[in-house]
Amino acid sequence: MDNSIEAHQEEQSTALTPQTSSRQRRRLALKLSVVIFLVVIFGLAGLAYGVYARGWQGGVVRSMEEVIPLPVALVYWRIVRLSDYNQRFGAYQRAITYHQAFDFADPKNRDVVKQQKDALLQRMIDLKLEELEARKRGIAVTAADIEGELSAIAAQSQGPPDKLDELLVKIYGWKRSAFVDEVVVPQVRE
Repeated sequence: MDNSIEAHQEEQSTALTPQTSSRQRRRLALKLSVVIFLVVIFGLAGLAYGVYARGWQGGVVRSMEEVIPLPVALVYWRIVRLSDYNQRFGAYQRAITYHQAFDFADPKNRDVVKQQKDALLQRMIDLKLEELEARKRGIAVTAADIEGELSAIAAQSQGPPDKLDELLVKIYGWKRSAFVDEVVVPQVRE
């Protein structure tokens, strides 16, 4: 008889009441949330370490840079994105190799490449400052300004104006809209 009473008491103590079941679900959800939060934080920290300390630049990292705004510089609390920096340097590489035989991967050219990357970063910081100053002063670049600059660029290229889009893709790897945003607008703003 004692055994049946003890078994009944044990059964009652382990039985889930709606109140304890809800409490256990909340604890489980909290634990799961903490684990997910920690995985995300450590994942972002690992990504940042790999990108900044190890120089990761593979396809997966480039895709993640488009989504996660990793900064390469901060200008008055405005981010200069690492993805923009990498895109601009890639366009610079294509333009230089299009016009001259220069091997960016050659260890002999490491110092030159480093100087060019530093100069590009400084240029991007300057462009961000100019953009912020133009906004502050209410200065806007008009469509006529852009078309005038594109016409001048087409004339400098000594090619027909209707072939400018092909030339931009060939030299920079950019479509016209990207070229306008990255080159023409800042150039007109200056």
